Amino acid sequence: MAGPIGGAARTAPVQDGGSRDAPAQDGDDPAAANVPVQDEEGDDPAAAKVPAEEDEVAQALLELSLGSRGVEDGLAARLLEKGVQVNTHSPEQKTSKLVDLLDTDSNVLAFTGLQSVSTLQTIVSEVAAVDQTNATLPVYDRVVLVLVRLKTCLPFTCLAALFGVSRKTATRHFYATLQKMAAVLEAAIPWPDKNEISRNVPQCFTDYREVREVLDCTEVQLEKSHCASCRILTYSHYKGVHTAKVLVGVSPAGLITFISNGFGGRASDKACVEKSAVLHKLDSFEDDVMVDKGFNVDDSVGSWDLVLCSHLSCGRKPSLQLRKLLKH
Repeated sequence: MAGPIGGAARTAPVQDGGSRDAPAQDGDDPAAANVPVQDEEGDDPAAAKVPAEEDEVAQALLELSLGSRGVEDGLAARLLEKGVQVNTHSPEQKTSKLVDLLDTDSNVLAFTGLQSVSTLQTIVSEVAAVDQTNATLPVYDRVVLVLVRLKTCLPFTCLAALFGVSRKTATRHFYATLQKMAAVLEAAIPWPDKNEISRNVPQCFTDYREVREVLDCTEVQLEKSHCASCRILTYSHYKGVHTAKVLVGVSPAGLITFISNGFGGRASDKACVEKSAVLHKLDSFEDDVMVDKGFNVDDSVGSWDLVLCSHLSCGRKPSLQLRKLLKH
């Protein structure tokens, strides 16, 4: 046939780089007329855009590394359009993953032992008021580091990884912040008055309503020191190991009301009581002190005209015997 079939036409390549319209031959598929024809080298026209996009991404990355903070957001948006993920946060803005987890009361309790987020924030604000150091970690992170260490006993190597610092830095922050927290939290240990104690006397103390303080020493095992004099001071003959000893005072209702400074394991119970000045808080001829058996503080308590209640064991069944030591 002489004319084009169905009026369809397509563009055919010409050797000199031009193009001309040519009628379709007999037997051609009309749908094929809409298919784009590749060039002589067989390249896809869409593929030519890829190098250009790669160059644009590379140029944007270069500008981002050399540019100011003000243009970072715009450059990041351009890169995101190209499917490139960019972290525009500086190292100083990064926070530890552990601190980020402390956003609920349950998480705070699990990691630090505190009851709520508000309690943690209160402690942090109090420590920040007395902290004047220019540390690598903010006060919040340092307080959390101390609490997590005390609660979980994680090694400093693990804490360093959790807070993004070196082991040496984590150790230094722990001991420095611990002292500041001790000075701040000392005021949180109450000394209740007699009326408050009387209102909260448990049933097992009904016969000993005059007892105001229950004293005992607690010991924590230490590593053996390289210092000979330190080994002598910390060796506990009772425990048979090197320990640190602390005198703890508890009200009859179980509230901790007194914690002394630390002593070496060699110190006797009597020395801990006398040097801690806990007896200065009690009223002579009025208050009673209760101790466990073997807690030999009779002379110390008697010298302050206090009554000593000693816990004595009788066979396998324990009993309480009241012994009054009044100085006349």
